[in-house]
Amino acid sequence: MDVSRRSILKALGLGGLMTLAGGIAWKFRHKLVPFSEREEKILSRYIDLFIPADESPGALDLKLDASIINKARSNAGYAWLMRQGCAWLEQEAQSVFRGAFLRLPENQQIILIERLSTQSRGSTGFRFFRTLREDLFEKFYSRPEIWISLGFNGPPQPLGFTDHALPVRRDGRL
Repeated sequence: MDVSRRSILKALGLGGLMTLAGGIAWKFRHKLVPFSEREEKILSRYIDLFIPADESPGALDLKLDASIINKARSNAGYAWLMRQGCAWLEQEAQSVFRGAFLRLPENQQIILIERLSTQSRGSTGFRFFRTLREDLFEKFYSRPEIWISLGFNGPPQPLGFTDHALPVRRDGRL
């Protein structure tokens, strides 16, 4: 086989294109490998257990699970963390209760979530727990449907302090 300058340049060019294509694929990997149906079900169940419906709507009633899954679809780092959390729940379910997370009774699923919350601060499990808790609370408590069920009818001062220039009343009432 004859090695020529032209064949070397073709090989280098092809190698460069392959590297570029791999880099682009890596950047968009979360879109190339969507959440599995099982991961979505685990996340939805976790979210339902975290904020269940009672006299106020639960997280699933407000479709917070879809919001979290959509966020993961558009953010590779977030998607990775959600996948790690789902994998942790599955591994612990097998290790502790010898079954799949989704097939466990509710009390055992709650035990696993409690164990997740007590993981060491730097661990991926704890980051998953903390990140998802913060996102869920932010989305949940920003909904007007929840405000009403808490007896909160809206922002306390939508117009600000309208009486700031008036003297303070002697009787102490506002």
